[in-house]
Amino acid sequence: MTQERIAELQNKPIDLSDIPEVTPEQAKEFYPRSLRKAFQLIYNLFDKENLIWLEKNGLTNRVSINAALEKLRKESLKLA
Repeated sequence: MTQERIAELQNKPIDLSDIPEVTPEQAKEFYPRSLRKAFQLIYNLFDKENLIWLEKNGLTNRVSINAALEKLRKESLKLA
């Protein structure tokens, strides 16, 4: 994209007229607000080896750790 085209797009106003109004009741149903009730804040300590494994596999945040746990749960793996 050329610098001229970028400047043209930056100076062009955005038309939001086709976006419907959202009531406060509808806004309460939007993500992530609707999921806040689904989470419970906990603190957990991981063994160093497990933490290294999580980091090596890119599981370093809440979303990815929850996804890994959900996969284990759905596969019905028996944990010791």
